[in-house]
Amino acid sequence: PKRDWSSDVCSSDLVSQIFFYEQGRGTVMSEKKEQKKKWQNKKQTENIFENIRRLLGLLPPALQRSNLKLQLAMIFGALLELGGVAIFLPIFSFLGAANPLEAHPKAARFFLALGVSDRPRMVGILLLILGTFFLFKSVYMAWLAWKQGGLLTRIRKYFQDSVFEGYLQSSY
Repeated sequence: PKRDWSSDVCSSDLVSQIFFYEQGRGTVMSEKKEQKKKWQNKKQTENIFENIRRLLGLLPPALQRSNLKLQLAMIFGALLELGGVAIFLPIFSFLGAANPLEAHPKAARFFLALGVSDRPRMVGILLLILGTFFLFKSVYMAWLAWKQGGLLTRIRKYFQDSVFEGYLQSSY
């Protein structure tokens, strides 16, 4: 039997409606899955912080203070790392300018206060500043790694001694 034009139109409309319905349902399902995943990630993060808090609570006050100091030192180290990245842009912008003193008036005041107006000396001063910053950052980060190792050793020793003492004090 031959189908008429209206049935073809209706069936194609039906297919497109089913397609868009399924697409929409998939979007809704994706959003629900995404919300569930965000909630699970939030719960996992809360669990991680709760476990860290419990672990730190096992430490004696002296080690807790050392840990806090080390965390503050790590924040300063992160700021140094950020500064290390951020210092490149203005320096290279200054060095890349055809006439850096006109393009960067604040830098011009700095160099004129030093009595420097020729480009080779400016480059030398900028490289000296850059090198000094990175030397300080490298020394600080090495010191920080040394302090982290020392704190971890003290924490490990504390727990080893606690377990050993508990073993010695237990009844046989």
